[in-house]
Formats: sequence, structure tokens, C-alpha cells
Amino acid sequence: MLMPAIFSKLFLHFGWGKISGSFLTADLIDEVSILIGPEIDGRTGPSLFDGRSDSHPVALQLKTVQSYNDDAVWLRYPVK
Repeated sequence: MLMPAIFSKLFLHFGWGKISGSFLTADLIDEVSILIGPEIDGRTGPSLFDGRSDSHPVALQLKTVQSYNDDAVWLRYPVK
């Protein structure tokens, strides 16, 4: 079946840092993709990877940087 093969390679997750942190702690993330827009909203609150039980930094290595005409930047990092 084609669908399980596709979904075993790609999982797209938007939002909650607590879920992302749990996935990272469980070693379920092989790449981090961050899109940064040219705005500051002043909000306080959760980060991209909240709730990690392991306080050690996770090593990333910059893979690509892509900039856009609206001054947004897309950063991609494989997790080591």
C-alpha cells in the first residue's frame, strides 16, 4: 500500500510546543523546519519545543535557508 509508506516518511505538525517537545524527547523528529515571518506580535507563552523532560540541547545542523520576497525566511535543520 502506498499511503503507509508515504506517511512513515513525512509527518507535518503545526502548533503546540508541548507536543513537539514530546516528539523530540522520544526521538521521533528527524528534521525541524521553521518559517520566520517579518513581524513581532509581542505575545508571551509557549515556545516551539515545550515540556521536554530532557534539558540537554538537541544538536541541529543547518541544511537550507530560503528567503522570500516578503522577507520571510525558511530554515531547515536535520536533527543529529
